[in-house]
Amino acid sequence: KAGNFTKKGLVTFWILLTLTMMGKEQLPLYICFYGLFILLFRNPAIESLTFSKEWLVRFLKTPISRLSLWMMGIGFAWFFTAFFIIIPAFADYRVEGYEEFAKSLGLMDNTVRDVALPNYFLARYDAFGESYTEIMLNILFRPSLATEVFFGGDRVENLVKTFGPLAYAPLAYPPLLMISLPDFLINYMTSAGGIGTAEVRNHRISMIIPVLFLASIYAISFLYLYLRPLLEKVRIRKELFVAVLALAIFGSNIYMSFYDNNPVYLWMAQAIKKRVFAKTESEIAKKDLEIGEVVRISELEDKDRDCARNIVSMIPDGVSVSGPDYLGAHLSLRETYAIFPALYNEADYVVVDIFSKKILTILDADLDLGRQV
Repeated sequence: KAGNFTKKGLVTFWILLTLTMMGKEQLPLYICFYGLFILLFRNPAIESLTFSKEWLVRFLKTPISRLSLWMMGIGFAWFFTAFFIIIPAFADYRVEGYEEFAKSLGLMDNTVRDVALPNYFLARYDAFGESYTEIMLNILFRPSLATEVFFGGDRVENLVKTFGPLAYAPLAYPPLLMISLPDFLINYMTSAGGIGTAEVRNHRISMIIPVLFLASIYAISFLYLYLRPLLEKVRIRKELFVAVLALAIFGSNIYMSFYDNNPVYLWMAQAIKKRVFAKTESEIAKKDLEIGEVVRISELEDKDRDCARNIVSMIPDGVSVSGPDYLGAHLSLRETYAIFPALYNEADYVVVDIFSKKILTILDADLDLGRQV
């Protein structure tokens, strides 16, 4: 916006853009929309817009136009390469690996679902078609169906959970909110049931969140500029206006945390309640308990971090491991780490959390498998 394009600044900027695009296959589209935002809303040449060849040449020669066009071009090329070339090229390995895995567990063919398809991702959008082209065209040219899917089921509730904590402020600055459009479409256009990708707690939607906060900041600035003549007339200072809006967003965040049982709030509340207000075994040994009393009977917990840390430290280097998904970060530098029950009958070491049945439920496998291993 300031037109300050130093070599050091541009190099740093492109390093950060590259790291972002490496994060997930749809993130290059964020860079595309970021470039579009800069091109249209941070470009002084737009203010002197005229439909002439001279203006177009001048527009394309400005540093900010060149930067944004490069961002859009490289972002789209990266996205296209990842999504339409690299992922499909290696899909056979996923199908082959899953089929061997299912066979080793003795799963029947009818439980394989869509996982063994060449591109099981597309099955989530079956209401719009069976190919990328068909899906994109139907989303564009069948707006009634797209609207029905986008706002269907529990999507409205999920939108409230997404925008409510920020008092819907991001909606007041659509140009920046537009950057998160890829994930909104990917997650809210799913027509298959039981996926839950639109839930803001789902990690697949997490890249929307920083965009929401940035859009909220710019929304406050935009609203002040828009209402400035009125505010000056009634003698309301900028600092007061900004503080009131910021406090309103903060208050909405606190309210929604209580209303929706925000996982972080819930974890903190339970941790404090259990450690500060719970009665110990010695206090309850000789009295009857009343309904609602909080009691801490022992230190045993089914998610014991010290226990998990000790187990990880016991596994030698250079061995193959099959274990819970949440230990993946601690064992990811190994050559072979499979999420249990994958490779459970071949790995050198198997770590089983008998309390966790998530993977077994998804696979329709025998829930007693953990205890058998």
